[in-house]
Amino acid sequence: MPALKGTVRLVPIGDYNSHRIEWGGMAKQARELYQVLKEKHNGYCTIEISQPRKPRTTGPKSQSAHFHGHCQQIAKETGHSLQEIKEYVKMECADWPFVQIGKRMVPKSEADLSTVEEAAAIEVTHRIAAELNITLKEE
Repeated sequence: MPALKGTVRLVPIGDYNSHRIEWGGMAKQARELYQVLKEKHNGYCTIEISQPRKPRTTGPKSQSAHFHGHCQQIAKETGHSLQEIKEYVKMECADWPFVQIGKRMVPKSEADLSTVEEAAAIEVTHRIAAELNITLKEE
């Protein structure tokens, strides 16, 4: 069963050492996941807690389109593939989030970036283009 990913609310219970989770629209999936956890892992699970973030924008004239357009232009000018350029940007971007898989840290998918992280990635494409003397078209 896939992991749940979304925004939930932690509500203090009593002395604030205990909390319950308000699942919102994910209640059904949470119950299904709990049954699997109960059967296979004695009810244990791993939880990551972070502040809610504003998701990146998508569609025409969005941050995502801006980032992909710059990567495509750099790829065309350098002869590298779009994927190679995107991986290079991930490595160069100090704000790019990483996830651990086994013993290695790998860059997260661009789809998981916040608006702030996407803006930083766009700035890195500007820097890379400048270093390579490539004039980017802002479309």
